Amino acid sequence: MMPRISVVIPLYNCERHIGEAIESALVQTFRDHEIIVVDDGSTDGSASVVRCFGNAVRYVHQPNAGVSVATNHGMSLSKGELIAFLDNDDVWLPWKLERQVTFLDQHPECGLVNCDLQYISESGVRLDRYLRGMNHKEKYVRLFQKGYVYMSSAILIRRAVYEKVGGFDEEFVAAGLQEVEWLARIVEYTAVGYIPEVLALYRDHGPRVPTDRGRLNQEILLRKLWDRYQGQPDKRRFLASERVAFLSNLGQSQVRAGRLSAGRQYLRQGLALSLRYLVNPKMFFRTLLRLGRSYAIYDRSR
Repeated sequence: MMPRISVVIPLYNCERHIGEAIESALVQTFRDHEIIVVDDGSTDGSASVVRCFGNAVRYVHQPNAGVSVATNHGMSLSKGELIAFLDNDDVWLPWKLERQVTFLDQHPECGLVNCDLQYISESGVRLDRYLRGMNHKEKYVRLFQKGYVYMSSAILIRRAVYEKVGGFDEEFVAAGLQEVEWLARIVEYTAVGYIPEVLALYRDHGPRVPTDRGRLNQEILLRKLWDRYQGQPDKRRFLASERVAFLSNLGQSQVRAGRLSAGRQYLRQGLALSLRYLVNPKMFFRTLLRLGRSYAIYDRSR
C-alpha cells in the first residue's frame, strides 16, 4: 500500500543531529508516511546513526554530489501522494504533518503548504527568533523583497506539482539557494498555502563566513531569476539592484584579497548595470567609491 506522505531527508556529515531529525519524523501524529534518508557521501558516523532506526527508515547512500542531487534522488524513490522535506539538522513538531495534510485536503487549489519556523541553538534550545512562512497573498514578496528566505523543512508539496515543475536545479554547488529557485517555478504553477503557526524548528549554527561556493550559488540564483523575470519591469528592477549589490560586494572582496584586476572588473560591471537600469543610487556611489579606493590601494603598494 502506498504511503500518503514521503519524507525526504538529505544527509551529509550530520552525525550529531540526524538522529533527532529522524525521531521528529517518526513521532508525527500523522502516521501514514515513509522516511527516505539519502546520504550524500558522509564521511562521519551519520550512516551508523541512521541504521540504528532499522526498517523504520529507508537509507540510501550515494557518492557526494550535493544537496540538490541528494534531494532529487530521494524524490525519485518516493511513493507518496505528498512529499515533505526535512533538513538533517532541523526538527519537526509532532503535529506538523497532520496540520499540513488537513490544510491541503481543505484547499485543493493549493499545491504546496508551508508554515512558520522557530530558531533553535546548536544544542536544541529554542530561541526568540522566527522565520515566517510565505503567505499566498505575497506570491513573489519572499523572492523579491524579503531576501529569498525559504526553508524546505517547512513545506509539504503535492507530488503532481513536483512532477510538473521538476526537482531542484542541480547546477547549484552548495545548499542554501536551490530552494528559492525551485519555489520560483512552483509559484508560477500553483497557489501556495500558509499555516501561521510554528511547526518546525530551524537549527542556527551561528554566523557563517561567506565562501566562494556561497558566492557562486548566489550568482547562479540571480542569473536564473534574471533569465526568468527580466521581461517583468517590477521584478527586473529589483533583480538588477540585487545584481549590482552582488557585483559590488564581490569586487570589494576580490580587491581586499589582492586580486585587483578581477575586483575592478566586477566593480565596473556593477556600475554599468546600475547606470543601465537606473537602480539603487546609493549602491552606485558605494561601488564607485570602492573602485576609486582600489586604485588608491594600488598607488600605496607601489
